[in-house]
Amino acid sequence: MKKITIIFLLFLSFQFSAKAYQINGTIKNYNSAQVFLSSVYGDKLSILDSTFTDRDGRFELTLNEKLPKGMYRLFFAKDQKIDLLFNSENIVFESNVTDPVNQIQIKESIENKIYYEYLLRRNYDQYRLELLQPVLMYYPKTDAFFNTISEEFNSIQTGLVEFTKDLQFKNKDTYASLIIGMNQKPLLLATLNPAQQQLYLREHYFDHIKFDEPSLLQSNAITSSILSYLSLYQNQNLNKEQLEKEFMRAVDEILTHTQANIEIHNFVIEYLINGFENFGFNNVISHMADWLSNPENCDLPKGSSSLEDRLNTIKKLVPGNQAPNIIGLDVNGKLFNLQDVNSKFTLLIFWASWCPHCTEMMPELNDFLATHETPLEVVSISIDTSKTELINFEQTFNPPWKTLVDLNGWDGKAAIDYGIHATPTLFLLDKNKKIIANIDTIRELKKKLK
Repeated sequence: MKKITIIFLLFLSFQFSAKAYQINGTIKNYNSAQVFLSSVYGDKLSILDSTFTDRDGRFELTLNEKLPKGMYRLFFAKDQKIDLLFNSENIVFESNVTDPVNQIQIKESIENKIYYEYLLRRNYDQYRLELLQPVLMYYPKTDAFFNTISEEFNSIQTGLVEFTKDLQFKNKDTYASLIIGMNQKPLLLATLNPAQQQLYLREHYFDHIKFDEPSLLQSNAITSSILSYLSLYQNQNLNKEQLEKEFMRAVDEILTHTQANIEIHNFVIEYLINGFENFGFNNVISHMADWLSNPENCDLPKGSSSLEDRLNTIKKLVPGNQAPNIIGLDVNGKLFNLQDVNSKFTLLIFWASWCPHCTEMMPELNDFLATHETPLEVVSISIDTSKTELINFEQTFNPPWKTLVDLNGWDGKAAIDYGIHATPTLFLLDKNKKIIANIDTIRELKKKLK
């Protein structure tokens, strides 16, 4: 009897430790098809599981209790998705494949009932505001009807604020309340024109947003907030240099308001660096490095030496600075030293034979050199790890320039010195080997050489 009791207790212990939660979903008109479940961490998605719907569009997925509270995303059909909040509870919902967000009905899950109650109300109110804004812009302000439109515009905004505050107050201990808090925007005056609205939003965007809860990183709330704020500084009429200056102002505000939590602050720094690197906005990153090195601002988190090194590397590569020297062997085994190049201009191009954009650009660059008269020396630095593949590609168009290769890929000395994280990456140097610009296209190169 004692032995049976022990076995029974062990069984109960196993059952308790193996506790899990379920997502039971129904996606109407999406029958016998695949559904993917992913975690959300800022802008990064990681597939956790997948399953198939039955012939009625029903499916079931398991959520381990050890999963952190946060946002999880369902992918299905071509581009359809549903975001769900998980905080140790089962989730039951129904929706439709044609309009999954607006048609969703949460049957079980306190977190998601709160989240979608807010989301659907917000989306509807934003739709109404967007319809009213053009009318406010062009309708005569002296006409009595303008006052009617203005009152409605203000009423929609204040109504949403009151609804949101009430929803948060009633559910203040939920994860949904945190997510909702990241969506709060300042009220706009109906009398402001678009330019004035933009300036007002820039100044007051973060009035009601707090970056103090690290669990927000388990969602897209922080990245969405930052992207929305950066969009206030975008202007298609500005050139790259002017746009960088605008983004520097935005970065100052973002870095200032995200200092409340060091984990979030560190995430935001890396997120901004990656984003601006992808667009070649190295001047903005250099500005970030200056901001972070200012003792009046928050220091970089402890243990972030790699981040600091990355910032310093990018800072050294801004226009006007001396380009790091490159010493290495070309594909024929001959020694090369960048300082020995004697030309009015030098173009460094980091590339790889497996990079589609590179294989498109290199022949285009070759054609450009054949007709260009300005003295320009091209030096290509391959990050290939296979010399055979490199040579096979170059034989297709026989470039007139030197190609350096060390077969160390991203870990090659030149790639590290120039902070290369993507290909192709181009630097235009003057006769003294000072950086003129970081080039994105051959078209941009032509403009810089004029």
